[in-house]
Amino acid sequence: MKVVVVRAGGALLFSEFGTRHVNVGDLIVLAANTLCGAEPEGWVTTTTLYLDRDYGIDQVFWQYAEQFTDRLDAKAFLGVWVRTW
Repeated sequence: MKVVVVRAGGALLFSEFGTRHVNVGDLIVLAANTLCGAEPEGWVTTTTLYLDRDYGIDQVFWQYAEQFTDRLDAKAFLGVWVRTW
């Protein structure tokens, strides 16, 4: 999974799902193997993190263990959360 935080400026984000304007403070989460690109609008500063999906699920499960009965509950929660974005 790819997580991009826009720290300053803005850009036009292109992906197989269309085009969106992103600005400072936006968080972009993309599934693995999702093609994307960006065209800066003037200038832009970003931080990009690449995370293994299983690692992300484990982090959510451990951080909020009292809300989930097992790791599969955390995986289902993330699946719903990502699809609604």
